[in-house]
Amino acid sequence: MTMNPNRRQWLKSSLALAAGVAAAPFSSWASPRPTRAIRTIEQDLLFPANPPELRARLFANENPFGPSAATIEAMTAAIRTGNRYPMETAEQLTSMILAKEQVKPEQLLIGPGSTQLLDMAAVAIVGNGVVLTGDPSYFSLVETVENRGGEARMVRLTSNHAHDLAAMEAAIDDKVKLVYVCNPNNPTGTLTETQALRDFCRRVSERVPVFVDEAYLDFLDDAMSHSMVDLVREGKQVIVSRTFSKIYGLAGMRIGYLAGPASLIQPISELGHVQWDISAVGLAAGIAAMQDEAFLKMVKQKNDEAKAFLYEELRKKDYEYMTSSTNFVLFPIRMRSNAFQEAMMAEGIGIRVYDLHRRPYCRVSMGTMEEMELFAEAFRKIG
Repeated sequence: MTMNPNRRQWLKSSLALAAGVAAAPFSSWASPRPTRAIRTIEQDLLFPANPPELRARLFANENPFGPSAATIEAMTAAIRTGNRYPMETAEQLTSMILAKEQVKPEQLLIGPGSTQLLDMAAVAIVGNGVVLTGDPSYFSLVETVENRGGEARMVRLTSNHAHDLAAMEAAIDDKVKLVYVCNPNNPTGTLTETQALRDFCRRVSERVPVFVDEAYLDFLDDAMSHSMVDLVREGKQVIVSRTFSKIYGLAGMRIGYLAGPASLIQPISELGHVQWDISAVGLAAGIAAMQDEAFLKMVKQKNDEAKAFLYEELRKKDYEYMTSSTNFVLFPIRMRSNAFQEAMMAEGIGIRVYDLHRRPYCRVSMGTMEEMELFAEAFRKIG
């Protein structure tokens, strides 16, 4: 059995349990040593050769409602200009993001989704050095570092599944080239307290750059108050990443951006002209989506309703779960993770499974209420 390092194959990957379920309290990660929580094993379960009919697609943290009608209209219109390079459209979207984030042009880099930008930051800033991150967390940037000969230094989350900022700060030495914080965190869905994180970034960025991945920020109430982008304006060595893939409903359009000091954005941008890698259709989608505030409000409301429904279903079966600040929920399961995933797939329900420090977990993306009811129906039979 071999590891699959290729992040482009992640939709084919499941994170499965190799050994039996460890009996451990939910309030702590059940491993005696700080090993990587998540191991990727190729299972071909999400996209098998002869897939069953998928009734609920709840494995990719996608927005089940998007793109909005206004965004679809803008995308359709943009097809007519597909014979032209979309320089003006790129400039328009860039101007809108600059106005939203209140940063300077040299402090912003847009590109085809935030994941590629994360990977480019890994190459430009870390190289074959050390990246420091939480465990478990999102591992795209981390795996890019490791694949290029660098090292990942993992620090366990706290007992309430927030980043352990004190332990992370203590783990920094002259080998660490970047600190990566996903907040809200994936796959736990949990939020590290905003002011504590802001204070951490201010202190730590004097020693080493801090990268804060805010892909799920928009699912928070008063979202911008939780962002670290104000530290970019202050001139701190902090990079913030955002994506249009989640609440905007544009995962397939591939739009994301970084905001950070010019001294860090410049070397990242020199790795490729990513600002020109977004299609005319994607750029038009981003522009329209940023203006459709009613749609974003609706998505957040529906997402909150779906989470409340799922929490209740889990409580009915006496399951513990992590209260989520995102559009997915993580909870420990009572059978081997690959067996659980296969059983749910047989019911037409696509979910994600993980082995987190020797304990199996399921991550469920929030779908429409119809999809959540289908999940609950299958879960009652299997879980």
